[in-house]
Amino acid sequence: MSEKKSLLRPSYATYFWWYFLGIILVPFLGLGLILIYLKYNELRSTVYKIKDHEIEAVTPGYTEKTDLTNITAATVSQRWIDKQFSIGSILLQTQSKTTKLWGIKNPQQIADIILQAAEAERVRIRSKQKSKTAKRDPEIAGVVDRLEYLTGLWQQGLITNEEFKKERKKMGV
Repeated sequence: MSEKKSLLRPSYATYFWWYFLGIILVPFLGLGLILIYLKYNELRSTVYKIKDHEIEAVTPGYTEKTDLTNITAATVSQRWIDKQFSIGSILLQTQSKTTKLWGIKNPQQIADIILQAAEAERVRIRSKQKSKTAKRDPEIAGVVDRLEYLTGLWQQGLITNEEFKKERKKMGV
């Protein structure tokens, strides 16, 4: 089964004021074009990969991974202008760190989806752990170990075929 992966990128509206400032600064030796170019590259190289088990934030300076099971809360931060463009930042909190996903379109919906996925992942892991503990029965493990021991004795010729069959019947095998 292949892993599902969704990609999120920040919205271009995130840098509205930077683009506006860049346009104003164009007449001053082209500084505005440099500013627009830098912010555009920063925006283009930022991506958030949401996978089955983790969220990976890839930004120009670093890459940060957060396991879904560790996410305890997802809060949305929006300024006045962000609300006008329906964008915002999502702060994913774990016990040890906070990961910021900025410039996300419809941030409240995405935060709710991430929290649902985190809870589903925790439930999946708990049920997997329960099924593992249910599968391990110490009596069965003891019988298997004893049978392997007897087989070894029989193969080495230390016990006869009749003794081997008699011991297997005692174990119920």
